[in-house]
Amino acid sequence: MFFVPPIAYDKVMKTIPSGKLTTVGENRQYFAKENQADFTDPITYGTFVSIVAWVSVQREQDPPPLGEH
Repeated sequence: MFFVPPIAYDKVMKTIPSGKLTTVGENRQYFAKENQADFTDPITYGTFVSIVAWVSVQREQDPPPLGEH
């Protein structure tokens, strides 16, 4: 099992184009594969992604893509 640090989620989330949908499963598989692990921790995943998303909204100079609403 691999524990993904929050900064890694931030880095990857910034690369997702506006309007592109990714799933929890796809993201966890990516991190597991990149780190030669069988899987990533599901509890910290949800917590850290929420933190990164909240912080991204707080940025003034580096806003996250919001997509079309």
